[in-house]
Amino acid sequence: DAWAEDVTTVSNPTIRALKQKMKSRYAQMKPFYQKGMLKEGNNGYVSMGNTGGLGLKDKRNLKSLIDAENNDRRSLYAEVAKALISSTS
Repeated sequence: DAWAEDVTTVSNPTIRALKQKMKSRYAQMKPFYQKGMLKEGNNGYVSMGNTGGLGLKDKRNLKSLIDAENNDRRSLYAEVAKALISSTS
């Protein structure tokens, strides 16, 4: 139980910066979520859903959003893990 709570409350400047980048990006991603073009995977990452109706440029832009989001999530998960390990030492 303690670890689960720590995961949601641990913070440092890097974690806050990553969360802010992700929050800012969400405004661009929201319409794609609403149309089912973006999906949340059970692995903690975003993937492309049904992109029917999107042109090549829009698909490329969506792929860039997904890549940026997943890179930030990967960094966030690693940073949270490092912070948790540091807090138990």
